[in-house]
Amino acid sequence: MPTDFSQYLYEAYLSPLPKKMLVIILTILFIFIVNHFLHLDQIILKWAQKKSRKPLFFIFVAALVIRITWCLVSPTAFPRNYDTNLSRTESSLISVYAVQISHEGIPLRPDGSLSTRRPVGYPYLLGLLYRVFGYHDQFFKFLQVIMDSVLIFIFFLLGKSFFGSAPVGILCALLVAVYPTNWSSVNIVLDEFPFFICWFFSIYLVSENIRKRKFRSTIWIGVLLGLASAFRTPALYSPFIFLIAYWVAKMSFWKSLKQMVLVFILIYVVNIPWALITYKHFGLPCFFTTGRANYYGTLNDLATWHNGYLPTISEGGHPEFLNETNPVKRSQIGVRLAAQWVAKNPGKTLRLIVMRNLAMYGFDLRDQLLDLNVLYATGTHSAAVILSHPLRKLKGWSYAYIVVFGVLGFLIMLFRKNHFFWKHYPSISVLVFIFLYWTAVHGFFFGYRKYRWTMELIFLFPSAFFLWKLLSARYFSRKALTK
Repeated sequence: MPTDFSQYLYEAYLSPLPKKMLVIILTILFIFIVNHFLHLDQIILKWAQKKSRKPLFFIFVAALVIRITWCLVSPTAFPRNYDTNLSRTESSLISVYAVQISHEGIPLRPDGSLSTRRPVGYPYLLGLLYRVFGYHDQFFKFLQVIMDSVLIFIFFLLGKSFFGSAPVGILCALLVAVYPTNWSSVNIVLDEFPFFICWFFSIYLVSENIRKRKFRSTIWIGVLLGLASAFRTPALYSPFIFLIAYWVAKMSFWKSLKQMVLVFILIYVVNIPWALITYKHFGLPCFFTTGRANYYGTLNDLATWHNGYLPTISEGGHPEFLNETNPVKRSQIGVRLAAQWVAKNPGKTLRLIVMRNLAMYGFDLRDQLLDLNVLYATGTHSAAVILSHPLRKLKGWSYAYIVVFGVLGFLIMLFRKNHFFWKHYPSISVLVFIFLYWTAVHGFFFGYRKYRWTMELIFLFPSAFFLWKLLSARYFSRKALTK
């Protein structure tokens, strides 16, 4: 990655943008012209009027075919121990942990001590399934194909809830079914698949609360977020996002606050077993992961826009952090030191947040998750093979489309006559605050592209809304697009 930020900015945005925008504009014109003769919106509308079962069934079957085919044609390296060459990736760590849990009951580091670096939700899920059904190399693929396909139904429900439109829900389901990052990742052991199911379904329940202006399903929201936090720790602070969305929707202040407190309690209750295990080994409970220690590496005087840097003692690194061997204490110290640095350097912190997010949301083909896809699909570490793989271009174009369509979808919502978007689509505020939250968290932490996957799926909702408005329009006018 270039060390000069202006060079990176050009490569990530200015260089690929003109070509991508031209092709996307031509695509929009093509869809408009074809739809003018075929009336695709009427077909989707008829499907939606039949309770959406038929189109959802076909989308689900098509998604299964795509994912199973990809699993069959792309080999997968699934390491069972630390001796495997590919065990340097985080995916491989999850694989190793799952096998260890199936035998030992806990994930272990190479030295035999308890590992607390990664969230333990998925390793325990996979490890317990191995314990019940026995170890099979390809079992995790079956699990991930099912989880990613189930997400189709959740996206339909969410799209319908956000926009009050079954056709938009169908388009949301279709987009997530064909989105390359999803189907190309089912042959890699990743936390995201179970995280997505729990997190997005909790968002659906909150969206329904806002839409119906009633506080329901609090227990389910708390349990789902507890599981989501065990899979991906950033889900931990989702109750704050939901609380703000409730307030924007002018729902009861005290009821919103009570629900948030109860959900937070449930999140920690769900993760008590892991806290007890870590307490037994280290004398301190760790409810989620000690990976938060890395905040100190990303927020210090030597940290840069594209990476963190952990200074040694001779470079001014904090001895208390560097000399601590207890991982739970080390994590607590790292978070505290990072917070102190932010308080002393608000200007530089803001610059890091901006630059890391510009790096994360760029249009170029640099993508850590995609490199992992290609690495596992080809079985090689060759940079030449990875950089020339056609999946890179497919992924790059799909991301460009959903970002542009998503922005256009939001603009249509913003320019509704006499209404702010949260007036007509009150649940959409949840998506807005999720975007702001993710931007802040990964601006503080890392702007790595692998953390963008969640936001790519968030963009699918306004993208589906834009597509439906485009299909519903018979002529170009403000009235047609905002009706």
